[in-house]
This record gives sequence, structure tokens and C-alpha cells, in this order.
Amino acid sequence: MPALNYNRILGANWLAVLLFCWFGHTTVYAQPDWQVDPNNFEHSMSIIGTVWLNGQELNSEGALVGAFIDETCVGVAQPLLFEATGRYLFFMVVFGNSEHIQEPIQFEIYESGDPVSVQGNLLAFEVDGTIGNVQEPFIIAEPKLAAETDILTFDLGPGMLDVQIENEEVKVSVDISTSLSTLPVSFELSEGAILSVESKQWISGESILNYSAPLKLQVFSEGLFHLKEYTLTVVQERDAVDAHNFISPNGDGYNDFWEISNPDRLANYEFEVRGPEGKVVFRQTGYSIPWDGMFKGSVLPTGTFWYVITNPATGRKLRGFITLIY
Repeated sequence: MPALNYNRILGANWLAVLLFCWFGHTTVYAQPDWQVDPNNFEHSMSIIGTVWLNGQELNSEGALVGAFIDETCVGVAQPLLFEATGRYLFFMVVFGNSEHIQEPIQFEIYESGDPVSVQGNLLAFEVDGTIGNVQEPFIIAEPKLAAETDILTFDLGPGMLDVQIENEEVKVSVDISTSLSTLPVSFELSEGAILSVESKQWISGESILNYSAPLKLQVFSEGLFHLKEYTLTVVQERDAVDAHNFISPNGDGYNDFWEISNPDRLANYEFEVRGPEGKVVFRQTGYSIPWDGMFKGSVLPTGTFWYVITNPATGRKLRGFITLIY
């Protein structure tokens, strides 16, 4: 699995950057013919950025990014490998005059064929402005890169009983007989995102980790520009429900509801109660509202009722009975 190498804290040699930008902008590129004469402008600003086209970071020697104000080329740069981070960055000086202050800068990307216009106003001209750095470069992308960093689904195979993904935590319960070192993992992430564990990219389908201790997961957005960290905890437990097997809804305050221990653990489970003749008298996702022994506001007759609780992650069904008395 490839190592992620984008988190080193680095400084920029600004003198080298400015020299690169100054001489780079006096060059006339054959295709396209973008060029800038700094003598025609009063002001400037600096950009350190990265260029993406169709979801790929540009790294070809002939790639260019051009900046334009009112269709006038005011900056040109070439993405080059910045060895300290392993990324292709461009260092651009954008020029302008007083009438250009706060005017939108439009960008075009060239790799081959016709230049591609970047949609949307990404920047406005700012005198002596400094945009981006080598640690967090300014992003020019067409189409726009996705910024989401969510784990949408997480599955540890047939032994999994439940999974909860919330508050930057992934909590998984597996059957007590399940080994914590051979679980077949699969997951879905936000569009374009990647998952890293122990500083290495983790591919859905790989089953090489030991889950006996909590793991720190890092989800990077498309382009690796945004990060969300999760804690993954896997626990072994029996797929069982600790519940009373009788209910006495007579209003005396005792056993008026069918009570279940730790209902929050079953927040995604499907609950169903059926009468002696098989008719469904209670159905609910999760157990936030306990069953009171009634059906559509009517009192049910005494007798034995049957419950089915379905684990949505595995399809496993837990069954038992409830005696209704008064």
C-alpha cells in the first residue's frame, strides 16, 4: 500500500519562488501562447498552488496554468515537482493595475489540446496578496474537487452484529466467537476520498489489521486537501437482547412497557411484535418509543406475543416471546 507523504511541515524559499515566477512569466509558450510582460503592470500578488484536471493532479512537463483578468493574461506557471512534499506545485506571480483590484481572476488549464476554463470565480486580485503555501496549496481544479471526508458505510463481514458511525467514531460489535484479526473489511467513503490507517492507504477489501485495540483512521478528501480523523473500536459481544418477557400495561407504573436493556445499541435494528394469530401489532426502527401493549390505541387481549428483531447489517433475526397480562 502506498505511503502518504503530505504532512511534513515545510518552509518555502520565497526568493527562489519569486525568481522562478519572474523569469517564468517572460517565456512565450508555443501552445497555448500565454505570456506576461511585468513592465505593463503596477502591482502583483503571489500564488502557490496545485492544478487538477478531471480528478488528476497535473504532473506533465508541458502542463500550464494561466491567470486572466478581463481576458488579459496576467500570470502563467508550470506545475513542477516539489521534492520536499512529493507534490506538483506551481509558483505564480499574478500582475495587475489599480483598476484590477478586487477584479475576479479567471484560470485556464492546459495539458494537451485546447485549454480548459476553470468554472467559477476562485480569487479576486489583491495587491501584494499571498495565496497558498507548500503545506496547503491553493487548488485550481476542473471540475471542482470534492471536499467531503465521510465514512458512509463500514462492514466487517458475517460476524458483525452492529455498526454505528457518528461523531467521528466508528463503533462495531461482532459476535463473541469472531476472531479480531481475520475480519473481511469493506467500506464506502465520500466521493474521491481515501482512507488511511497507520499512515498507509487502506483499500476496501483488505483484511490485514488486528482490531483488538482501537485504531485511528484518517479520511482525506479528493486531492488530500481536507482531513477528518475517526476512532475505530471493535468489541465482541453476543447477538442477544436482554429484555423482559412479560408486560402488564395496567397503569400501575410497573412493567407498563416492554423493556429492553441498552436500547441505544439497537438504534438501527428493526423491531416487530406479532400477536398469536401472526398479525403485526408493533413495528419500529430502533427502540426509542417502547411498546405499551396496545395496537392503534386499542387494548390487546392477554396472551403470548412474539417479537422479531432484525440486525440490518447482517440480516440476522433475534426472536423471543412476550406474555401480555393485566
